[in-house]
Amino acid sequence: KTFTVDPVYNKQNDRVICFGNVSNVIRSVSKTKHPASMMMLGIVASTGDQDAADLVPDRLLKTKITKKSGKSSYVFQQDGAPAHTCKAVQDWMETNMKFWPKTMWPPQSPDLNPLDFSFWWHVESQ
Repeated sequence: KTFTVDPVYNKQNDRVICFGNVSNVIRSVSKTKHPASMMMLGIVASTGDQDAADLVPDRLLKTKITKKSGKSSYVFQQDGAPAHTCKAVQDWMETNMKFWPKTMWPPQSPDLNPLDFSFWWHVESQ
């Protein structure tokens, strides 16, 4: 998930209906062309806190997850982001890990992604 310094603005929900002089009522929303941002990785595990810092480099990813899960089964879940669905990533995952390919996750399914469903909303609202 990427967070930016710009405020969250939803065109669908943040509407203004006005009658009369429009110039006094309309609020402008300024957007930065390239806002400062921060990428975050979220890990949810049934066994409690997990150390995410060592999971990012691909040479450590498989080893670290296998070591943490032990003999327990796990599934590495990705969303439909282009970086996750490109052929190179899908091929690497198929070769190196137990995962469900992009075709197994229906699009726009927040109930299948607990981080998108509730956690990121909570972080954004803070």
